[in-house]
Amino acid sequence: MTGQADRIEHPSPHRHKVSAAWLLAGLAIPPAAWTAEMLVGFAISSNACPLTPGSNSQPGFSGEAALLILLQLACLICAIASGLMSRRHWRRVRGEKKDSEHSHLTIGEGRTRFLALAGMLTAGTFAIAILFNVLEPILIPLCWSL
Repeated sequence: MTGQADRIEHPSPHRHKVSAAWLLAGLAIPPAAWTAEMLVGFAISSNACPLTPGSNSQPGFSGEAALLILLQLACLICAIASGLMSRRHWRRVRGEKKDSEHSHLTIGEGRTRFLALAGMLTAGTFAIAILFNVLEPILIPLCWSL
């Protein structure tokens, strides 16, 4: 009995190579950057147009649009940096428990590698979402009406 108990390994043997806090940060930073970009971007763009229709507002590239683009680029940089951080973590632990899908699902082996991979996928998804939002103030004027 004791011989079998001695052979049981931890399901995540490379957990000492990467901090759990950094793995979770790789998962949390991209959606937080996208959320901040959406909330602050809405506040900037909603105050860009004057309330009175007869004012001397020139359509085109304004200070609000430049501020909005800078905010979106900063959030895009945060998402990309988080993805690169997750990629670095994944490279450290990619050799962890490459047995079979069954062992990953039932025992939970390779969770450090899974979290690093999930961080890369999350960063890529939210970086694409932020990139599409960067195109909006460039292509569409802030003050337009039907």
